Amino acid sequence: MNETDAVSVRDRFNHLSKVREDINIMRDYVKEDLFYRMIFVFKDEDLEEGNRLYRDYMTNCKGILAGKTLNDAPEEEAQAYMKYLWTLMLKEKSYKEWLSVKRSNAYQAVQDKFGSK
Repeated sequence: MNETDAVSVRDRFNHLSKVREDINIMRDYVKEDLFYRMIFVFKDEDLEEGNRLYRDYMTNCKGILAGKTLNDAPEEEAQAYMKYLWTLMLKEKSYKEWLSVKRSNAYQAVQDKFGSK
């Protein structure tokens, strides 16, 4: 285990490179997993705390973030860190962008396929 793997959940708040790493993990989750399970047109309200995309994030992403250490971290720390990431993703509008870009790419691929026949 190297020094960066040993960063505790509490310390991750101040470790910008680790936060960016987790946001990139979330990007991949949204584009490659969530999208295919839930092809839907979402409303902005779905991104609010407590609504379906937030609940999905809190339920399904705990095990893939923070070097997969959140399951072993104190629940309060894990929840605080996940909420911190969620807030950053919403502030940057990245979560919404990931879903929108993936959806438009999928629709374009379907349209191209039908157009080529």
